Amino acid sequence: MLSALRYGGQDLILPDYPVTLQAYRSPVDNDSWIRSKVEGKMKMQNMKMECSDVQASVISPGVARVTAEFKTKGSELSLSGRITWTVFGNGIINASARIYPSAKGEELLRLGFTFGMPAAYDQVEYLGLGPWDNYRDRRTSCWKDLFRTSVDDMFFAYSRPQDMGNRMETDWVALSKDKSAPALWVGAASPGAPLEVSILRYTPRELNNAKSLDKLPEKNKVIVNLDAFQMGLGGSSCGPRPLVKYQTLSEATPLGFVLAPASGLLNLARSGLLVPHSPVIERDGDGMVSLSSSTPGVEMKYSVNKGPEKVYKKPFKLPEGNVRAWAAAGKPGSAAPTSPDERQFPLIKGQAEWKILSASSEEPDTGFAHFAIDGKPDTYWHTSYTNGLPGFPHSIAVDMGTRMKFTGFIYTPRMDKDKGLISQYAFSISDDGKNWKEVKKGQFTYHYIRKDPAVQRIDFGKPVEARYFKLDAKSPVRSGEQSATVAELNIITQ
Repeated sequence: MLSALRYGGQDLILPDYPVTLQAYRSPVDNDSWIRSKVEGKMKMQNMKMECSDVQASVISPGVARVTAEFKTKGSELSLSGRITWTVFGNGIINASARIYPSAKGEELLRLGFTFGMPAAYDQVEYLGLGPWDNYRDRRTSCWKDLFRTSVDDMFFAYSRPQDMGNRMETDWVALSKDKSAPALWVGAASPGAPLEVSILRYTPRELNNAKSLDKLPEKNKVIVNLDAFQMGLGGSSCGPRPLVKYQTLSEATPLGFVLAPASGLLNLARSGLLVPHSPVIERDGDGMVSLSSSTPGVEMKYSVNKGPEKVYKKPFKLPEGNVRAWAAAGKPGSAAPTSPDERQFPLIKGQAEWKILSASSEEPDTGFAHFAIDGKPDTYWHTSYTNGLPGFPHSIAVDMGTRMKFTGFIYTPRMDKDKGLISQYAFSISDDGKNWKEVKKGQFTYHYIRKDPAVQRIDFGKPVEARYFKLDAKSPVRSGEQSATVAELNIITQ
């Protein structure tokens, strides 16, 4: 990783704070709904990044490229992938990362890169949403403009220190000493892929470890955070967690940024010297493969199972096999095409090919059992109420059509009304659809039922493999309620 940077004789990256991957923010008061999971179960505050397989080459006169594989350790959810640094002789450094989580669909408070600068570089100028903090569910009072402020002015003295200061849709930020020209320009890899940026005196761990303002460390540095996304804030200190559309989940993520010693070079890097960023390769639960790059509009190419080269235009079906993908060269004279990335995908039958094996009952027309696996959260399985009213327990079993390896399941409750919500549950697997093995039982936890039933993601702790799975609804949330409902039932694949 980039551990030192000198422009014009000025050292701009502190030795103890190199550029590194980050997926933890010091939980804000409204993160009470997820604090115990993030810090206690997943231990995201302990995540550390390690690099390997470092390679360097001169790809054209005056242009060098350094690539490295990376993987994190110390947390339950790990992140891996490759980062590519393209270094131009004029001082431009273009970074491109492909980030893959060990499990998809886990709530992440943030995902991005961070590094530390000397404390004197505390004057900030940025083009993005402002002039105050903004998040995906706290942005309607902001507008996009050119703003000038300082690192200290971006800090708010909450009685308990916590993360703050996020700026969405940031095209670039410049940092400088007082009354001097900017020394470092940091920009999104493309104006079409802006960053979320926050700049503080403290790391997330320092904020979280200080239980009061007087316990914060010295202001001896400037911490720059460049995020692909941050979780919305919601209102969980006294109400519901963030709405589903403002929650951020772990998934394959491309992230790119540019470092430059002057605004003119930053503009050149983002327009005239297009560096194509390698695409991430992702496959969804239905076996559809998609490619995405942090360089919008770049031409992406791929091959399947060592077959012919193709230009990527839209997602394609792949039940099983190998995918190689790369980004083509940009404008004439720009950096060379990226080196190919590969992913091997095991056999999968998508949710669209699943079938209901059995259901204890169903309500005709409005609550068919197959609505629980149709991929539409606005439809739902509802146990019978017109042909009798059988009470709890209820059950529904699914045939996935082939043996699948998975690490947990997802229960999406009915979202339009707080009716039929399941409290205690048991989840079982089978290879023949007759003999069942229980792998998990417990109680779903709803934060604020009337306004936020909340999707339930349940981890097994270790992978299981089976063709069939069954959810047993043991008891309702509402005492005395007879019916159960399931909007969606899915598995968490590796």
